[in-house]
Amino acid sequence: KHDDDPLLKGGLGIKQGIVGGKEDFARATEMVVACQNPHAALSIVSWVNCCGSFDNTEDFSDNRDLSIVSQYSSLQKPKIEEKRLMVQETFRRGHVHGLLIRATLCVDGMKGPKKGKIVKPSASLEKRTKSLLESVLSASEFFDTQMEIENSSEGASCQALLHTLLELCRFLAIVNAGMPSIGEDSMDQREKQATDLMRQQCIMQLKQAREKLSQFLSVKNVCSMLANYIAPLFAVFRMCTDVASAYGWGKRKQKKVSEALGDFAGELNGFVQEMMTCISSLPSSETE
Repeated sequence: KHDDDPLLKGGLGIKQGIVGGKEDFARATEMVVACQNPHAALSIVSWVNCCGSFDNTEDFSDNRDLSIVSQYSSLQKPKIEEKRLMVQETFRRGHVHGLLIRATLCVDGMKGPKKGKIVKPSASLEKRTKSLLESVLSASEFFDTQMEIENSSEGASCQALLHTLLELCRFLAIVNAGMPSIGEDSMDQREKQATDLMRQQCIMQLKQAREKLSQFLSVKNVCSMLANYIAPLFAVFRMCTDVASAYGWGKRKQKKVSEALGDFAGELNGFVQEMMTCISSLPSSETE
């Protein structure tokens, strides 16, 4: 079922993915069930967080039939992706998808304040938020120590975008459940923590990603980054704005955290516009 939000109409992942829309929870619930099936593609989500190891790629089978490559001669030798890089990309997708599922479940358990005071998180929300934060730590370790990032502007930009996603998940945990707890839990405390995190980490990481890539944009890396990095980033950011609005920190409010969210949105919009300008250089279907 398509999400009826006009902002998401026709967007990446709109038919079956998690996009920060109304259909997310139903999709996430189905995905949780699929994660338990060892023969399903989504089993990678539970694998990377429970027992997955990237140390020995020999544990993973490669069922590609490459014999066709040698059967036909061509002027240009085709580029075959190394098995290790394929496994690495699969692990990255597993971590990112796990974050999206857990973030969606946290938003579903949201309880906004009553009469200006924090409502104690339910046991279910605390459990879901703890799972999200543990997934953030696991993903962070993989991104920093096991992923082979290209020594290039594109590689540095991708790394910064992944860390932006992790920081947005932390933002969600702070606003939605006050976790991890530091001192007395209150509206003011959550707002301060969330604002500092958004300005000192989320926006700074996004700016770094944009600066690293802006001068080296190509249609190839734009198409890859939109699907693999920008789409999940946008989905979690929408979840963050929904939760912030429930706490009275929406885009029309004169609050520090609202202003910080607005600045992040402006930075992300500028980055995407640069990417769209790059893509617009391609001939359209109407071009003769």
